[in-house]
Amino acid sequence: MCCRLCAAVAWFTIVPFVAFFFTLIFFLPGFLIVRSIARGVAWWRPVYWIPGWVMTGVIASLLLAVVFAITERKLIALNIHNGILWRMAMQAVGLMIGLGFFGLLCGICYWLMRDKRSADNWSRQG
Repeated sequence: MCCRLCAAVAWFTIVPFVAFFFTLIFFLPGFLIVRSIARGVAWWRPVYWIPGWVMTGVIASLLLAVVFAITERKLIALNIHNGILWRMAMQAVGLMIGLGFFGLLCGICYWLMRDKRSADNWSRQG
């Protein structure tokens, strides 16, 4: 970097954009699964989006663990007896906990937004 200002601008613009793009890629399959379940089930309530988003985060972490395993397959083949599989399993568990917690926060936010939207629609009809 040429200066600290450029580094700060890059950190606050490029990093969030790229992180958002990859988060969108990894969260999209789980969200589509949960959304299809939500549309197909008659008793689905907005509060059920909270565990739905947690499941979406866990699915995203599993996808990331698979991507990490694919990118490090030569390393795994060479070091199968050195405990690398144990470390990768612990990384996958860490990803599940972290992205599951992130999904929990997304679910609470999504539930509050949908609940407010349904309350606004109900007040307009009444």
